[in-house]
Parts: sequence; C-alpha cells; structure tokens
Amino acid sequence: MGLLQCQYRITQATNSNVACLKASQFVPDIIIADITANNTKDILMLNRLRHSERTRNTPLLAIVPNTIKEKLEKALNERSSISNNSEYLQFHLIEYPFNFADLLKKVEVILQKYGKLPPKKQRRNDEEEQANFALEKKLFDPNISKETKLREVTEALHKQWVFPYTVIKALDIIGNESSCCNELAKCIQSDPSASAAILKVSNTVHYAKRRQRITDIKEAVVRLGFKQTRNLLACLALIDMSSETYGESGFTRFEFWLHSLTVAIIAAKLCEDSGFRRPELGFVAGLLHDLGKIPLDNNFKNVFPQLLEETTSGIDMFFRTEKNLMGFSHADLGHYLAQIWNFPQSISDAILNHHKPLKIMETTPALDRILQESVFVANQVAKAMTLGHSCDEIVREIPVEMLKDLQIPKGISEQFMASVISILNQLAKYLNIRMKPLTLSQSSGPVTDGEVVFVHGNHSEFHPIVLALRNSGYVVHVVKHMPIDFEDNIRVAISMPEVETPLDIMLYEDDQPKREESNVLKLYIVDIDPEKAPTKNFVDSNMMFLNQDHLDMRFVLHILDKFFGEVNIPDRPPEEPEKE
Repeated sequence: MGLLQCQYRITQATNSNVACLKASQFVPDIIIADITANNTKDILMLNRLRHSERTRNTPLLAIVPNTIKEKLEKALNERSSISNNSEYLQFHLIEYPFNFADLLKKVEVILQKYGKLPPKKQRRNDEEEQANFALEKKLFDPNISKETKLREVTEALHKQWVFPYTVIKALDIIGNESSCCNELAKCIQSDPSASAAILKVSNTVHYAKRRQRITDIKEAVVRLGFKQTRNLLACLALIDMSSETYGESGFTRFEFWLHSLTVAIIAAKLCEDSGFRRPELGFVAGLLHDLGKIPLDNNFKNVFPQLLEETTSGIDMFFRTEKNLMGFSHADLGHYLAQIWNFPQSISDAILNHHKPLKIMETTPALDRILQESVFVANQVAKAMTLGHSCDEIVREIPVEMLKDLQIPKGISEQFMASVISILNQLAKYLNIRMKPLTLSQSSGPVTDGEVVFVHGNHSEFHPIVLALRNSGYVVHVVKHMPIDFEDNIRVAISMPEVETPLDIMLYEDDQPKREESNVLKLYIVDIDPEKAPTKNFVDSNMMFLNQDHLDMRFVLHILDKFFGEVNIPDRPPEEPEKE
C-alpha cells in the first residue's frame, strides 16, 4: 500500500510459483521478495529469475528477518560465485523490522543504480485517450456481442494502423502459382521504403558477389530469390507496424517478433517437408498467427495488463483468458483483420485455428489442414525452445494424427531444428533481432543430481515438454511405462497417463514397499477439471498432479528447482562473433 501511494505500479504474487510466471511475464523494474523462515526455498525462485533471459537484468531485493539473514547471505554469495559473469545483477537485502522510509530509499537507490527508473511516457491526445478508454470497458462487457467488439476494435485501429498495400499486393502475387519475380519486383518498386529495404539486404555480405552493388529491384529479387524476398518484405512491413505504445505489460515487440519469425520458419519447413506445394503460405501464416495481439496491446492501456494478470494468476492459456474475459481471442481478431485486408482464405483460417488442434484435424481440403497443422505445431515448438515470448509458456500435446500428416511421426529432430535455427539466424540478422545461443541436444553427463524420465504411454513418441526440458539443460529419457524400480540416476518421473486410466492404477506402484524416504519426484500430467487443477493449491510433495492445460514450463521448472534445491542452467554454446 505504501508503494502504491508513492505512485509505483505494483504486481503482486501470493507464492513463488505465481511470482516466477508474473516476473517473467511483466519484466518489472524491480522484484521484491518477502522471505521468512518458513519459505527459504523461495531464494531458488530469485535464482531462476536471475538466470532467465527475460529477467536477468532486473534488480532483486529480498526482505528477510534477522534470524535467517546470515544464512541467506551465505547462500547468495555461494550461488553468486558459481558464475563470475558481470552481466548478472546481484541480490540486495533489507532486514525485518524496518522503517518504510528506509525501504523506499533502498528501492530508489537500486532503481537509480541500474537505470531502471522509467521515463515519463508520452500521453496520447485527450480525445483519442478517452475514446480508447471507453472502448476498453466495452471489451470486458459480457452483454456486448463478439462481432460488435471486433468491429469497434478494428475501426479504432484503422484510424492509425493501415496494412501496407505493398504487402497485400505481394500476398496476392504469392497466392497466384503463375506469379514470377517480374511481378513481385514491380510491386516492390511502387513502395520506396520496401525498395530501400530489399536493396539493403541484397547488398549485404551474405548475398553480395565480387563487390558488385545492386541498384535494380528486379536484379535484387533475382539475387535474393522469390521466397526470401517475399519473407523479408512481409517481416519488414509488419515489424514497422507494431511499435510499442504503452509497454507496461512486459509484452515486448522484440520477443513477439522473434517468436512469430520462429513459428513462420518452422511452419514453412513443415509444409515443405510434408509435400505441401506452397510452403511460402506456411511462412506468412506463421508470421501472422499472433497478429491480433498487437492492437489489443497498442491501443488500450489497461487491456493487456489485465489479461496477463489473469493468465499468470491462474497459470492458464492466454487465449482462454481472452475468451473468458472478452468473449473473443487474439486469434478471432487476427482472423477478422485478415479478412478485411483480403488475405488468402487459407492464411486467415490458419490464424483463426492456431489454438484449436481438434478443429484443425477436421479441416478439409487436406492441403488447408496441412497448413493449419504446421502453424499449430510450429507454435508449440517455438514455445518449447523459448524462442521469443508468447504471453504464456504452456506447451500442449500434439495429436498423433497431426504428426503423421506432417510426416514427422517421431516429432521434431535435431537436424530439423538445426536447419530452422540456421535460417532464423540469417533473417534475424537482417531484421536486427538479437538471437540467443541454443542447446539443440541434451548433455551426455549428469544434470544437477539426477535425470528425468518422461513416461508417454501409448501417446506419440514426441511431446514439446521433452524438447523444453532438454532446452533447459535436463537429460530426458522417453519411455512407455513407469519403471517399477528407478535407477539411481533418475530423480524425476513425469507421466502422461491415458485419459481412461483410473487414478488408483496410477497410484498403485506408490503403495508398494519402498525406501523410507522417496528421492524420486513424480509429476502426473492429467486431464481434469481446470477449476480443480492441483496447480492452484501447490504444496511441497514428491507427488503432484498437473492439469495438462495449465502446463506452463516456467511453473514446471520452478517445481524442479525446489525439488533439486538448485537452479539448473544449461551450458549454451558461445555466441559466434559477427563477421565484418
């Protein structure tokens, strides 16, 4: 209350599990943790945030009682010495009891030290601000129809956001199988900014030959190739359209477009490998799949923070929170905009259904289904690899039939991802999007003090959670059945029982004779009523049940942190120096 009265904007979390999600989502200017003798394990939450790509530059202040201050200071110093990397910020402590003025001063000093005091934001003109504020209220009014809300959001959006004619024309050219480089070149020549961007990329070191500089658009298109020109044109136009306005929700455009670009590349490759004759449509559909999020964040100051607050508090899917609070999701809005802008119908439908695997598998004709399946799978893989950010980090099971349609029955291979990352690095460089080093394969040695077994039963051999855990540095073994006896190196068992399997069968093996103290953590991912999800009443235990629709990887990693008693950080390959 004191900080609120001092004009600070506060996001609260009742426990460390929710705090991990909210801090990662909102990326606050400072994280303050109240740590008592009963919750000393929460220091692991601070370590997890300290090593996270999103929050490692966020200062951390722990409020502790005198009885545990020395113990925590020792633990912090030990953990800080593990990595002598100056890019990680150090912890700060203040001791109970304290004077509020001292806490306030401490916060101000920390913020000033790390340059985290945000500048005053430019306010929009009063008329536009009032109109958007009035529309915000309508979005959360259950008595107003979905169609009315989508129409009014679009009308407000069109006052300052018009989709580039050049890109719409380029999409028409892409959709026509008889199109050629000449037509695309003519389209680009009509737009000075698009021409400048394509010429700039075509003259980069990667494409330049014998120092011959290109000044002709047609020649630039030939040098880049029809496919690459189209991809760059779409990316450049859309990135220009999506500059941040309020920036108070932790939803940065850099991470949004890195995620979208990753989905685009994966979707295009899935289409190509499965024999889909127009893989370029997969790229555009993947790039645009989250388009509807931009106007919700750009035009309305309070909409995105409220949606993200509900999403992280309930450890829920972002699109489902949108549906619950507004009656429509970003997929509905993106589809509505795509139709107004006359995008190809196949792309519009892929945007609409990218969170609906069952709906996708009912789609006909088969080619449209392949396109939509590629975007759905690409979205799950991009989340698992934490490439960019997408408002939640819930990874979902991919139906066996979908993997067969895409001709990847065993899932995404290392070779597949290596190709994707190579293309992503190239495009990210041209678009000035910073890439992080990635771990494609798991370590051959022990991780922390144990390894993970993933029991997938008769499901498909691939689940994005395995990819996510390996990307986080864990050694994961995939098996069909829960082992009767665990080998000494196995410390965590994650199981996805069949839907029809009774709970007493799942628990039977735990009634057998066993050691006095179990040293294996068992996580069961089950399909149960979301309102009764165990994630809402988390307790320290060696057995937990998680709702598969609430399987946010930030939450799962925090559970593992608390079980192992340390934060597992994968060894990343060093970043390659940029070539002159």
